Amino acid sequence: MFTNCVLSYEALHDGVNLSDHDPLIVKIQWVWKIYVPDDRSSRVFTNRPAWYNKATTEHISLYKGTLRCNLAKMSLPVSVLLCNDFTCKDCQHADILITE
Repeated sequence: MFTNCVLSYEALHDGVNLSDHDPLIVKIQWVWKIYVPDDRSSRVFTNRPAWYNKATTEHISLYKGTLRCNLAKMSLPVSVLLCNDFTCKDCQHADILITE
């Protein structure tokens, strides 16, 4: 798809760039096909509430309380909590986390 629109590409080897990465410069030619509907009056605007206005301070406090209560109910063995292996493959650890 993009191979037809790439005019040229090159790596920029600049002495000012002190990282071990070289930026790529890609020049492309793209044909934009713009879709304009015949009848714009058929579009209907639906007013939606803003996400940032939805949760009140009371909602957040209730959520924090519920979260704190649910986390307090969980009990994980010390071996799972002390496991520092990011790529842990211990089947017992995985089974404990799934069942809890």
